[in-house]
Amino acid sequence: MGGGGFSLPRPRPRGPPYFGRNQVASALHQVGVLLELADANVFRIRSYQNGSRTLGTLTDDLWELVQTGRLVDIKGIGKGLASAIDQAMRDGAWPNDWVELHENTPPGMLEMLDIPGLGPKRIRMMHEALGVTSIADLREACESGQVAELKGFGAKSQTKLLDGIDLLARFRSRRRLDVGLMYGEAFQSRVAAIDGVQHATLAGSARRRRETIGDLDLVVAVEEENHNAVAEAILALPGIADVKGAGSSKISLILDTEIFDEAFALPHLDANVLDAIGGAEYESMEAGGTIDAQVRLVPPEVAPFTLAYFTGSKEHNIAMRQRAIDLGFRLNEFGLIPEALARDLKGMDAAVHSLKASSEADIYAHLGLAYVPPELREDMGEVTAAMEQRLPDLLDATMVQGSLHNHTNLSDGEASLEVMADAAQRMRWSWLGLADHSPTLVIANGASAEDLLAQGATVRSANQEWAEQGKDFRLFHGVESDVLEGGRLDHPDEVLNELDYVVASVHALGRWRGRDEQTNTEELLKAIDQPATTVLGHPTGRILQGRDGYEVDLMAVLDHMAEHNADGRLKAMELNASPYRLDLDWRHCKRAKELGVPVVINPDAHSVRGLTDMAYGVMAARRGWLGPGDVLNTLSGEAMAARLRGDEG
Repeated sequence: MGGGGFSLPRPRPRGPPYFGRNQVASALHQVGVLLELADANVFRIRSYQNGSRTLGTLTDDLWELVQTGRLVDIKGIGKGLASAIDQAMRDGAWPNDWVELHENTPPGMLEMLDIPGLGPKRIRMMHEALGVTSIADLREACESGQVAELKGFGAKSQTKLLDGIDLLARFRSRRRLDVGLMYGEAFQSRVAAIDGVQHATLAGSARRRRETIGDLDLVVAVEEENHNAVAEAILALPGIADVKGAGSSKISLILDTEIFDEAFALPHLDANVLDAIGGAEYESMEAGGTIDAQVRLVPPEVAPFTLAYFTGSKEHNIAMRQRAIDLGFRLNEFGLIPEALARDLKGMDAAVHSLKASSEADIYAHLGLAYVPPELREDMGEVTAAMEQRLPDLLDATMVQGSLHNHTNLSDGEASLEVMADAAQRMRWSWLGLADHSPTLVIANGASAEDLLAQGATVRSANQEWAEQGKDFRLFHGVESDVLEGGRLDHPDEVLNELDYVVASVHALGRWRGRDEQTNTEELLKAIDQPATTVLGHPTGRILQGRDGYEVDLMAVLDHMAEHNADGRLKAMELNASPYRLDLDWRHCKRAKELGVPVVINPDAHSVRGLTDMAYGVMAARRGWLGPGDVLNTLSGEAMAARLRGDEG
């Protein structure tokens, strides 16, 4: 645990035991780190470190060990620690010297502990030599070259610290959609299982499926007489790193990875993405990460209004409130209340006059609106469209038949062609496209022309075998070709002509990010004009929380692709479904739809598990107003083959 979670855990509302095993282990870990920052006796530091490790793997019931006096018999727990733990668990208060350590340590030094690769010893050294007491101080000392001059550091360490500060800033700001949903859905599931809870629903940016999530909002429907009992049960759940505030109706928490039933694990990543987001250090931060969560306990009759309000977005709520005002109502988290009855009443006092709603759909109906799915609530014209009953029928994950951009172990994927095909069939897809990297991308082990053509022969053989067996499944054979200078593709035409399709992608980000928008746009237009190009892959090259994309006029690119499609040449825009990319951005999806440019959602899978990233692409597509007719993924294998051959416009 890093500095961001450095506060002694709060006692449970019911007790004893006031603290659980994980809370005690966390407290011991923190005290050990603080003692190291204070340059305390090494043997005392070690005793807390050993105690934390021991409790972290303890299989016996800690409270039973305390009650029976057997805690001191556990190897790694001395008499002093056993006495302190006993007192804390019985009385609900940590030892005074532990509390004083937290209070007397500069908060900035605790924050520095979150910087990857920076431990207490080196923080203390910089504090004593340079007076560094915060991340801002550290950045200034690094940028002025002072850290490099310290014994045991040097220029490389200084650069690494600056990189770590930048990585930490990105990590703390928001979490990617996949990570935020992992926490949110695990927490929602645990809360929903508590006696007295009628239903628990994620709200906020997680429910709207934004590409990054700041914190979690959970709306819990529970009868008022059960609020206290449910609140206490929530506070006793595993995976709560800290309680920031707790009442009978609102609870603010910090969740850690113990909220998951199984160990937290990130999927296989290609080297390009992993390097952009911070490499192994980023993976380590995620494994020990936390996320803030707010829980709102509300009566069932109020829950639909609370859910709508806290789902947002703020801009959508403003538009909804204005619609209510226009019709003589007051809309808020408590209800939809006729102004004539509400008068000077506020909150729940006014809510007694609210119109009834058993779901959010009832709220929209009361306002003369079609139900707006959460993904569309971004004030992008959805309220007007709902008023005019012209909201789109959105894509659903069950409509997906396949995807084009996936990798095998011919380049940098984990699995073979056969394994990836089997996984796609188990997902009930009817087709799968293989697009391994081309030779220029050396870091991804790009396939040579000979190997690529040999893979094509294997694909044809497999397709013939499945056809003879009567299986409704086929592979399409393509390549992810680097876009080279002048918009050229990375294989000669005679090789590209043997393929079913080509995904043209930019990977040389250094060159592209160093140029102006006009130059990059012109280069992309040339790549699109190449006869072999079928799909423009991850069109901006962005890596969420890792790097910005290169400058490009995507409106001009979409206009150009629309011209090709109008003339019968398939030029599809990729929505890369990897939660690290989600590129094409959802805002441009709506424009692609308006222009009639086909979108193809691709997980860019480098493993079997990577195929499941398609779900995030569907979420982004829904945010972009895309329906089944706007994406190629809903086509049958036969229809997809026809589109790739150019048999259909």
